[in-house]
Amino acid sequence: MKRVFIILKEDIMHYPPVLSILHVLPSLGVKPIHIGVYTDLEGKKNLKKNGVEFIDAVPYYPQDNLLTKLQKQLSFKNLVETTLKNAHITNEDR
Repeated sequence: MKRVFIILKEDIMHYPPVLSILHVLPSLGVKPIHIGVYTDLEGKKNLKKNGVEFIDAVPYYPQDNLLTKLQKQLSFKNLVETTLKNAHITNEDR
């Protein structure tokens, strides 16, 4: 099955078009994998039932101090790099 990785640093709740994509892709035979934050637990549960995979990241808040922002951004970057390296992406996924 073809996979699509959706990577967002901020909460996906602030991006309704991306949520729509997550709802549609499973019906098209594509497995969406979201790397990031999704705070709507009920919506996340429903999407998981439809075949969406979630890889949770540390929440990013713009009001955090600079050192905390830097630490969270580096943590997110490392999570994404590690996840994509371990995903064994093939031509079928592209």
